[in-house]
Amino acid sequence: EYLDTLKKKHRYNLKRDYYTIRNLNPRIEITDGHGNADEFDDIVKLSLQRFSGEEKSDFRYKEDVDAGRAIMKNSGLYSCKLIKVFIRDYLAAVDLVAHYKDRYYMLIGGANDVERFPGIGNFMVYHEFEDAIKNDFNLVDCLQVDYSWKHKYFTPKKLFEIEKKV
Repeated sequence: EYLDTLKKKHRYNLKRDYYTIRNLNPRIEITDGHGNADEFDDIVKLSLQRFSGEEKSDFRYKEDVDAGRAIMKNSGLYSCKLIKVFIRDYLAAVDLVAHYKDRYYMLIGGANDVERFPGIGNFMVYHEFEDAIKNDFNLVDCLQVDYSWKHKYFTPKKLFEIEKKV
């Protein structure tokens, strides 16, 4: 099992947060991202709310919001899914994932209310790992920004390097 490959502390924290949120009886909605670009506003809103006052939100610039909407709108060769988690009818988290062939891409995350629901980020990561395993994907690729969590679960792999010659 993948979780057995993680350091003991990271595995413990991931499971603890997953079960803490699970005990709150979350309602998970998974919608087809294609044609639902309007639902993308939920990701933008939660991300801006979480990172207000900081320069970390993926959506502080209009161009980034437009790019996210285009990813959803233009899906065809790949498929997109929005994963929304509601706790007590409150939108607690939204992530965008994509599938292409045998790969599961965690595209946009961090749009969650950690103030009200500590551990919701780990819950989402755990849920997405489960989803990828359950659906027999061979590779999980996390393209999300590392807000001090990604390095705990993924070993960086350099795909290519651009070098500027002077």
